[in-house]
Amino acid sequence: KTEIMILESREEKFEDGVISYKDIDDDQWFFPHIEALTEENIVGGFRDSSGNSLGEYRPGNKVTLSEALKMVLEASGKGPALQGIPINEVSQDHWAFLYWKKAEIIGSVIAYRLKDPDAQATRGEVAQLLVEGFGIETQEVLGSRFPDLPSNHPYAPALEALEAFSGDEKTGTVRPDDPINRADVAKIID
Repeated sequence: KTEIMILESREEKFEDGVISYKDIDDDQWFFPHIEALTEENIVGGFRDSSGNSLGEYRPGNKVTLSEALKMVLEASGKGPALQGIPINEVSQDHWAFLYWKKAEIIGSVIAYRLKDPDAQATRGEVAQLLVEGFGIETQEVLGSRFPDLPSNHPYAPALEALEAFSGDEKTGTVRPDDPINRADVAKIID
């Protein structure tokens, strides 16, 4: 009975516009970041097959490379390409093909290395997309501030360039090859 009351209360808040998503409470650490990106139309949550909003953001879901690319390009003001077909064949028939085309236009190494646009994005890949999307300069890494990031890691320059990747509070690690979830990406972009 208590669960039903909580769910009804959250439904009312969602309908009244107090929160944008039924699966997020305003006291969660990621709430302000997701709300900010929603207000700027950078994210919009999940939709059903008819395009209707489900009212869910699914913050714990792993973000795909295409989702991360879309968020980065929208946040940077670049958006998708207006037309064209990506050179990389794996992204040509994908829902995000115009975002992948834009990624190729800006010279994204991720776009050219892409094997699966729906693969889970790693923390390093998201960092790379961010520096490419926002045009942030990187430098060769001679020594890393993260104990688990070798200087020869392909995304070390991107991870080092972004202060948003501060590392784990307890261990100081950045886990460059681990998947990243939708809440973390929203915080980093925000």
